[in-house]
Amino acid sequence: MGDGMKLVYRSLFKLKLRHSFYMSGKSTQDFMVEPSSATQDKLREYGLIFREAEDGFSIYAEIVPESTPLELLKPIGEDALRFSFLLKSRNSYLSNITALPKYRPGSELFYFNNLRDDQADGRLHLGDSAPGVRVGNGVELVGDTYAYQFSSPVNSASLKIEDIFGNQLHNLTFKYNDSGDTTSEHKIDLQNIDKLVPGCYVISDANDGSGARRFYYDPALFGNSPMGVIEIFSSTHKLTSSGIDWVPNDYRFLVDNELQDIAAYTIQLEARTTTWRYSVIKKYEASGINISNLDDITNFNKALKSDRAVYTSTAEVQLSEHPQKIMLSRNGGTKIRNLPAPYLTTHLQAGASDGSFISDMYVYV
Repeated sequence: MGDGMKLVYRSLFKLKLRHSFYMSGKSTQDFMVEPSSATQDKLREYGLIFREAEDGFSIYAEIVPESTPLELLKPIGEDALRFSFLLKSRNSYLSNITALPKYRPGSELFYFNNLRDDQADGRLHLGDSAPGVRVGNGVELVGDTYAYQFSSPVNSASLKIEDIFGNQLHNLTFKYNDSGDTTSEHKIDLQNIDKLVPGCYVISDANDGSGARRFYYDPALFGNSPMGVIEIFSSTHKLTSSGIDWVPNDYRFLVDNELQDIAAYTIQLEARTTTWRYSVIKKYEASGINISNLDDITNFNKALKSDRAVYTSTAEVQLSEHPQKIMLSRNGGTKIRNLPAPYLTTHLQAGASDGSFISDMYVYV
């Protein structure tokens, strides 16, 4: 390196993890984020640097010193950058406090990308672009082989695989000559499909009324199953048949080799809401407390039993790191104690309806 030459790096883009359970709004202990193996290769190829932060990460690029606007020292050219990052849970109680759709850990993952415009409070929210939500349903994780399960045994089928941009990558049709022969599944060797790179895909059967299904293909993830995958695109005009860029204008961190000053990408998780249920149990005779003399609690229904009073919230309550205090009293206002609130480790009971939960807490007086 010659004398006087200096290296200048600037942020290409940043990602922040947020969770409404915490007072700060930041998720600092819940996840570990790392580039996928394919993205690590891409970072080395273009001289980009990944730096993890306590609540996310940043990607840095070397720029032309004193350039205005900022220009990449190593141009990307006409390539469309496609990064993928693995979101791994390191909080074993995360599902207790997080409102998540049902999914099968290890077999499914949550998928996020920067292809939908969802801006709020100066943040560029990422999400699942297919259903158009911040957190979509779990997507099946597959490796070298995909086993398509038919909704009922079939004698023939017409299967096709498309990427998230609608490009058809594979199609096949089969039919048994013997009309009595049927099958409940068909296995597809994904390694033999041209242009199939790690990413999210859609498979469908023209004769099956169950509709299209999504899967995430990456053989390298088996044995290293993340909770989620984040895909970040610089542009998509080379990936779509129409040449249209699906990345919203405000989400584009690079245009014609020039860095764009965009806000941080954000993945926002919401705190779970549960029905809170307190069982106040008479245990200590010396306390002098009569269970039947316990006061009502606002927004809770009270039911008296032989040895306890059960208070059940009239509506689901959002969990919080520092919830509002709830006071237990008797005889028209004499305070006994503040009641505990559900926390990370509070066990969840299944509620009356699918997807609902009860936070049971026991209080001894």
